[in-house]
Amino acid sequence: MKYVVMYQSKSGNTEKIAEEIYQNLPEWDTDIYDIDKGGEIPLAEVYFIGFGVQRGTCSMEIINLFEKIKGGKIALFATCGSCPTDHYKKQIESAVQVWLPEDSDYLGMFLCQGKIEKEMRQSMLNQGEISGYADSIRQLLDESESHPDEEDFAAAAAFAKKIAEQI
Repeated sequence: MKYVVMYQSKSGNTEKIAEEIYQNLPEWDTDIYDIDKGGEIPLAEVYFIGFGVQRGTCSMEIINLFEKIKGGKIALFATCGSCPTDHYKKQIESAVQVWLPEDSDYLGMFLCQGKIEKEMRQSMLNQGEISGYADSIRQLLDESESHPDEEDFAAAAAFAKKIAEQI
C-alpha cells in the first residue's frame, strides 16, 4: 500500500502533525510532500492531507490539490487555533468533504489545536476587545501556546495507525 502525507503549514503546526503521521506509517512505502513547495504530486493509494483551518475550512490551495487527485483513499488532518471539539471537527469535515474527488474514499479526520501566530493573536485580541469577549479570547490564546503538544502527537500517531490498519 502506497501512502503519501501531504500538508500545507503556514505556522508550522500542521507540519509537526504531518511529520508525526509520516513517522507512524510504513516507512518503506510512504512519502511526505509540502504543498507550498510545489512539484509533482506523488501518486498513492492513500493520501493523508493536512491543513491549518481557515474560517472553518481549508485553503484554496488544498481545494486545488483535491482536484488533482484521482481516486484513492483520503484521510484529513488539521490544526486550528480554537478548541478542537467534536462539534467543530464535524463542521470542518462537512465544509471540506464537498471538495473531495467523487471517486475517492473518505477515511476520516484528525483535528488538534495549534499555536496561534503572533499576527493572528493581536487581531483576535482586538476583535475580542470590540466584541466584549477579550477574557475568553485571552484564555484561548494562552491555551494554544503549548499546542501541538505530546498528547496531540500521540493522538495523531494513533490516527495514522488506525487508518493504516483499516485498509
